[in-house]
Amino acid sequence: MLKKMNKRPNKLWSNLQVDTVRDREKTGFVDTPSRNEWGIRKYAGESVEKLRVIRKAQSFGFSLREINRTLMRKSLRQSTRREQRLGD
Repeated sequence: MLKKMNKRPNKLWSNLQVDTVRDREKTGFVDTPSRNEWGIRKYAGESVEKLRVIRKAQSFGFSLREINRTLMRKSLRQSTRREQRLGD
């Protein structure tokens, strides 16, 4: 499922600046979104959830470095589980 984000604030993107989202793309926290025929970015649900997690973790005082390490560990665990299931 893809979510749409544009410069108009809405419930999904309130409290999240466009520049912040672009920075998270550049630093690799979220995948670069696809674009529709008008060039509007369409974010996958997984990316939207990651942005929410990042914002929440920062509100608790975690640095981007700490958040990145945690997200990478989670991703590695999920990959390992998928490989184990495929091997069975």
